[in-house]
Amino acid sequence: MSGALAKVTAVTNAIKEAWWLVEKSETVVNVNTDQANAVPDGADWTSDLTEAAGPNYKDITYSSSWYVWNPFGDDHESTTSITMRVFWMYGAKYRGGGAFIPTAWVEVVHLDAGYNNDIDISVNVGQPSNVGTETAPIAALPLSITVKEDSMIPGQDNHETYTVMLYGTGHGQVYG
Repeated sequence: MSGALAKVTAVTNAIKEAWWLVEKSETVVNVNTDQANAVPDGADWTSDLTEAAGPNYKDITYSSSWYVWNPFGDDHESTTSITMRVFWMYGAKYRGGGAFIPTAWVEVVHLDAGYNNDIDISVNVGQPSNVGTETAPIAALPLSITVKEDSMIPGQDNHETYTVMLYGTGHGQVYG
C-alpha cells in the first residue's frame, strides 16, 4: 500500500497519557518525554508521518488573588499567576494524506505562586479521534490541564481544569 492513500479508521496516542508539569510549586516536566500525539492506529509515529508543520501554540493563563489578614503587621493581597503554553506539531501526513499531530507538549512559561501556596499542575490526555473522514482524516487530540492551588489560608484553595482541543489542521481551542 506504499504510495497510496490509506484509509484511517482509528487515531491513537502512542506516547504518554498523563504527566505532571508542576509539583509543590516546582516545575518537573521533561518536554523530551512528557508528550502526547494523535496518529493513525498502527502507524510508527517516528517514521511513518511526513511533512509536519509547526509548532503551533496556545497560552493558558491561571490567576487567583485574595486578601491576607495579618494580626501582627501589614495586611496584603496574595496573588498567584501562571502561564502554560500548549505546543503541537500538525498537518503530518500518513501515506500521503491526512492531517495528524505527531507530537504535543505543555510548558510552564511563568509561575508565580501566592504567599505560602503549593501549586500542582497535571496533564491528562483524552482519546484522540478522527474528525475528518476515513479518506481525509483530521486528528483531534483532547488534553485536560488541571491546576490545584493549596493555600495555608483556610478556604482559599483553588482547583481549575482547562480542556484543550488540538487539531491536525493547526487549529486549537481552550475551554475553561
